[in-house]
Amino acid sequence: MDTQNIENKLAEAIVGTARRHLKIKITDGKEFDEIREGNSFKKIIKSVQGSVPKGTQYLYVEYTNRKGTVINRAVRIPMGRKKRLGR
Repeated sequence: MDTQNIENKLAEAIVGTARRHLKIKITDGKEFDEIREGNSFKKIIKSVQGSVPKGTQYLYVEYTNRKGTVINRAVRIPMGRKKRLGR
């Protein structure tokens, strides 16, 4: 291996936790458009779902996963606990 490749691997090992941070572009296809960062996909979606326009059922998300693949998909909201407590 050449020295440049070794330096790149060393830099990745030192900054190891930076790759765990997700940056997600969220839109509803009409008026809502936002970019959020966080450690968990589910926590990001749950934090955004309160601020979307009323009547929105799907959010379209675009992000790069931890392996480096670009993901485009639709997420049904509200996302959260299905079982209702106290009934």
